[in-house]
Amino acid sequence: MLSIVYNRGSSLVGTGRTEMKNIVPLVKTKDLKEIAKEIRSMKRIWENNPNTRGLLIRREAEAVLVEQANFFLMPEDYIII
Repeated sequence: MLSIVYNRGSSLVGTGRTEMKNIVPLVKTKDLKEIAKEIRSMKRIWENNPNTRGLLIRREAEAVLVEQANFFLMPEDYIII
């Protein structure tokens, strides 16, 4: 999630931010399957741009990473920016 927020920013306003907004409650409930689904869904923003192939690959890799996560950080492990 840090990578996504770092690269996209933290705004939750606008049609290009739908998935970002949808992810917030999913993180709170630790719904990894749905978080991965939202990460994949945000690829819609770049899918018609031939110059963003690397970005699409990175988003897919992030979705897979979330799906395969098998642990959760303790509150004291979080980095709040």
